[in-house]
Amino acid sequence: AVDEPFGMVYLEAMACGTPPIATVTGGPSRTIIAAGPAATGWLVHPDDPDDLATTLAVALRNHEERRRRSTNARAHIETTYSWARTADHYRDLYTAAAHP
Repeated sequence: AVDEPFGMVYLEAMACGTPPIATVTGGPSRTIIAAGPAATGWLVHPDDPDDLATTLAVALRNHEERRRRSTNARAHIETTYSWARTADHYRDLYTAAAHP
């Protein structure tokens, strides 16, 4: 989806160890790490079928890269979006609001 505001489905995929392929717009561009040693998935340009086809081919052909991104994706979700992390975040917000 282009301009997905948050992209919960991508986070759910990463939580299951599936590195997503999404457009480089909206929420996915803020939640998916597309390159480097901590990559969690792939980002493609919207309305660019060649970019999507190339990315799909790379993802399907490179088992080790999928495995690496899968491991990174799961770890990223656990450290960034887990219930414990979310609860800590809200506790901190409420504490800050109660004691300005």
